[in-house]
Amino acid sequence: MRKFFVTILAMILACLSLAGVSAQGAGEPNQQLYPLRKPTGDQWALSDRNGKIHARFTLPNNGTIQEFKDGLGLVRSIRKWGVIDHTGKLIVPYKYTYISSFSEGLASFQIGESSGVINRAGKEVIPPKFERIIGFRFGRSAASVNKKWGLIDTKGNWIVQPTFDYVGYIPEWQQYSNDPILIKQGPYYGYMDAKGTILVPPKYVLAREFSDGLAAVQEKDKQIGFINSKGEYIIAPIYYFTVPFKNGIAYASSWKTDGKSLGGGLINKKGEWIIPPGEFTPFAGSSDVEEGIFSYYTYKEDASAYAGAVTLTGEVILEPKYSAIGSFYNGIAMVRLHDGREGFINRKGEYLVNPRYFGTYQSPNGSLLDRNGLYAINWGLDGYLDYTGKLVIPPYR
Repeated sequence: MRKFFVTILAMILACLSLAGVSAQGAGEPNQQLYPLRKPTGDQWALSDRNGKIHARFTLPNNGTIQEFKDGLGLVRSIRKWGVIDHTGKLIVPYKYTYISSFSEGLASFQIGESSGVINRAGKEVIPPKFERIIGFRFGRSAASVNKKWGLIDTKGNWIVQPTFDYVGYIPEWQQYSNDPILIKQGPYYGYMDAKGTILVPPKYVLAREFSDGLAAVQEKDKQIGFINSKGEYIIAPIYYFTVPFKNGIAYASSWKTDGKSLGGGLINKKGEWIIPPGEFTPFAGSSDVEEGIFSYYTYKEDASAYAGAVTLTGEVILEPKYSAIGSFYNGIAMVRLHDGREGFINRKGEYLVNPRYFGTYQSPNGSLLDRNGLYAINWGLDGYLDYTGKLVIPPYR
C-alpha cells in the first residue's frame, strides 16, 4: 500500500513539474495575463495587470513568447513555433514554421511549404494540405493551392474555388461580413462577394481592401480614388497616395496649394480636406486618429523623419521633433526620441515621464511595446507600465 501512495505522489509531482505552475495558482484561462522573463536563463512567468504572478514556468530551447492573449501564448524557439496555455504548459510543441494569431478560436500554421489550422486545444482541425491559409473571419479564410487562391470554411472545404491569382481577405481588415473581397486576375484587381460572385470586374492596376465602406483603387493612367461596393467612384481619383479609411478619416497626398510639390493630409468620406496637404510626408502615413489627435511625419534637412501631432482643426500641438508618437489615451501618449529613449507626454507637449526608457539592445525601435493595454519594457524583461508611465507590473527577478 505504501508503494502505491509513493507512486501516486510521484505522478502528481511530475505533473506539477511539467506544467511549471507556482503554488500561487494559474489564474483563469481567459484572464488577461502578461509575460515576464528573467534576465538570464529560460525562466518565465505570467502576471495579471496588478502584478500578481499566476504561473511560473520554463520555456525550453531558449523559447520566447511572441504574443499572449485570451489565455494562449504563441512561443518561438529558434525557427519553430508552438503554443502555451495560461499555466505555461506547452500544449503545441515546437514543430511549426509559423503560427498566426488566434481568430474565432482558430490559428493557421505553416510547416515547410504547407499550411493548415489548429484550434485552441492545439488539435489540427485542418491538415496541412494548402500552400497558405491567411486566417479566419466570419467563418472563412483565404487559402491557396497550386498558386491559385479561393475561400475555405472552418473545416477546410472550398466556399470559393481556387481560381484567382490572389484573394485579399485579411481578417483584421474585414469589418463586415458582406464587405466586398479583393481579388486579382492577371495584372488587374477587382472584387467579389463571399460566394465568389464578381461584384466589380478586375480592371484596376492597384486596389486595397474595403474599410469604412470604401476602397482605394487606381485605373491605368489615372490617379487613386475611392469606390463603393458597386464600383462607383465616391471620391474622385485625384490622389498620389492613400491609406484605408478609419472612423471616417483617411490619409492622402496631393499637390500642395503652391501646385509645385506634394504633401500629405487628411480627408473625410466626401473627399473634403480636413487637413489640406502640407508638410506631412507625402508617401507615408496612417489614419490613426485617437482623441481627435493625428500624429504625422515630415522630413527635415538631415533627411530623417520627424513626428509631430495635430488636431483635426489643423492645430499643431506637438512640433515634429520626435522619432515616433504613440496613440493618445486620456490625453497621454508615448513618444520616442531619435536616440531611442522613450517617455510619456501630454497634449500640451509637457513630459509626464521624462524619456529614460531605452532598449537593452539599444534598438532603433526603442524599448516600449504596446501589449494589451500596457507597455512592455524590453519585451517584458523589465516589467510593464500603464499609459501614465507608472510601473504596474515589476520585473521578474
